[in-house]
Amino acid sequence: MKRIVLVLFGLFLMAFSFNVFQEPYHFAPGGVTGLSILFNQFFNCDDGLFILGVNIILIGVSYIFLGKDLTRNTIFGSLVFPLFVSLTKGFRGLVLDVDPLIVCIFGGLLSGLGLGLVYKNGFTSGGTDIINQIMESIFHVPLSVSLLLVDGSIVLMSLFVFGPLPMIYSFILLLVISMVSNKVFLDLDSGKVLYILTSKPLVIKRFLNDDYAYDLSSFDVLGGYSFKKMKLYMCLVSKRDYSVIKEGIKYLDPDAFIVVTNCYEDFNANVMLRGD
Repeated sequence: MKRIVLVLFGLFLMAFSFNVFQEPYHFAPGGVTGLSILFNQFFNCDDGLFILGVNIILIGVSYIFLGKDLTRNTIFGSLVFPLFVSLTKGFRGLVLDVDPLIVCIFGGLLSGLGLGLVYKNGFTSGGTDIINQIMESIFHVPLSVSLLLVDGSIVLMSLFVFGPLPMIYSFILLLVISMVSNKVFLDLDSGKVLYILTSKPLVIKRFLNDDYAYDLSSFDVLGGYSFKKMKLYMCLVSKRDYSVIKEGIKYLDPDAFIVVTNCYEDFNANVMLRGD
């Protein structure tokens, strides 16, 4: 239930951003929403109905090329998002005569946050996401390339419809949406993973276990150059403790070799972070 509420909230934010920050300023940052803005320049068509029609066609294409399992999680967003677009249409005109750059930033923040919430909970908003999935799964085109081709083409089309300035702002809006959605989707705040190669294993182990109550995994390794036997520890720490733990390890073993990576999510309930 919580997932559905978050997805609905994300889809609402995307629809609100479309009607308040994108459509009134003719910013077309890719996707079916961008196509809708371009299409309406020539034909007077309801945006919600246009997006719904295109999404239904793409759902059928997805079922043919990707199968029912991958299509299942696109149906909900594909149908609910255009409904929210129609319901939030009354908010158009809420933000007018504002610097376009500010519009891009706030519109990108809302759309990116909404899109990130949808992705994070295992759904998509439909639209050109389906085309990107097909290009990646069937034609083995990297997702980053397909995004550039599909959304970049729509942004480029806005050059010929609205002129150079709206195209530039559309590109800026697309960048903000991409950065914010990736941040929400990937940065789940699980912390940092430390890989610690040390010649003082007992000292480091006591420091992590006793002083900060962190669990760790231990590996026996052999230096590829020195052929010396050493201990390699892997430990997941929270972001708030990362800096002080890193400095503590460097103080206890100045020769320790530390590799740090981001942890996007962890699933082992038996390994708890301090304070969680």
